[in-house]
Amino acid sequence: MIAGIYVWGRHKQKILAALERFGEFGVFEKEDEIGESRRPVRDTDHGFTGAANEPAAGEADAGGRVDELPREAVEEPPAGTSRALGAPFLIQLSVVKGGGGRFSGERLRDALIDLDLVYGEMGIFHRYDSAYREPLFSVASLVEPGTFPVNDMENFRTPGVVFFFQPAKVPDPLEVFDDLVDTCRGLAGALEGRVLDEHRAELTEARVIEMREILAEACEQS
Repeated sequence: MIAGIYVWGRHKQKILAALERFGEFGVFEKEDEIGESRRPVRDTDHGFTGAANEPAAGEADAGGRVDELPREAVEEPPAGTSRALGAPFLIQLSVVKGGGGRFSGERLRDALIDLDLVYGEMGIFHRYDSAYREPLFSVASLVEPGTFPVNDMENFRTPGVVFFFQPAKVPDPLEVFDDLVDTCRGLAGALEGRVLDEHRAELTEARVIEMREILAEACEQS
C-alpha cells in the first residue's frame, strides 16, 4: 500500500503539471467564452502542443499551421531526457460535440467507464496500466478547470473532453498513443462526437500516421 501511495504521488504531480500547462496554453474553455475562436499553437519540431488564446509567434502557413512557441515559453527537459519526449511536450486529442452542443454528463461518464477509464484524483479520468498503479493517459473536460463533478454529473454539460499524456512519462509511448487514439474514436462513436487533433482540426488517418511517425522518431532519439 505504501508503495502504491508513493507511485501515485509521483504521477499526481506529473498530471497536475500537465493540467497547469494546458491552462497556460489555453486548451480549456471558460464558461463565458464557449464558442469563441482560438488560434492553435504548434511546435514545428515535434508536432505536439496545446492550443492558445493569445496570438501565436508567427502567422499560419498554407496548411493552417503556425510557428512554434516563443523559446522563452518552452522549458528545457531534465538533463539526459530527449527534448522531443521531455516537458513541455504533450500529446493531446479532443472529442467534442458537433454543432456547438454539449455532452450530457451522465452519458459522458458512462461512456468513459465503458471504455475502461477510471475516475481518480484531481477530478478527472485516467487510463491505468494493467496493475492499476500508474496512469498512462488522462481525460479532462474542456471547460476550465478541466474537472468532472462525478457526484453531480446529471447537471453537468461540457462541449468536449481532452485526452493527453506526456510521452517521457510512460513505458511505451507508441502503445499508449495507439490506445489513446482508439479510445477517442470509441468515445466519439458512443456519443456521436468528433475527434480533433491538437490544432482543433478533424483528426484524419493521415494525421494519426504523421503523429505516430514523429513519436516513433522521438522515441528512437531518446
